[in-house]
Amino acid sequence: MADIYYCQFLGDHWGPWEGGDMMPPIPGDFDPEATTITVASRDGNDWCHAYDPVAGLLTWCIWEGDGWSDWYDFASLAVPPNWLIDDEEAYFSVGARLGTQWLYSYNAEDGSIY
Repeated sequence: MADIYYCQFLGDHWGPWEGGDMMPPIPGDFDPEATTITVASRDGNDWCHAYDPVAGLLTWCIWEGDGWSDWYDFASLAVPPNWLIDDEEAYFSVGARLGTQWLYSYNAEDGSIY
């Protein structure tokens, strides 16, 4: 199992790294080489998303105050276009906006976000 660490931006600099909280094992159907893990705060909770773009699978867990929950709501998404998956510089992230969930892909080569 992996640990997750975080630090807070304090207006003009970053604070110290904290955490070291154990993550639950990545779901068995996920490709560990392709899976992207992102963390976001929403609705008073800290959420961790696991996304496997090759399989188009998304799931998440929630911080419960003393550790991470099991993975919830294993969901299948449309597989992204091949040109997003095949690009080794593409990064995926999940966020919330206007009451809905959004999946983003960022390509560091050209600075594009999808």
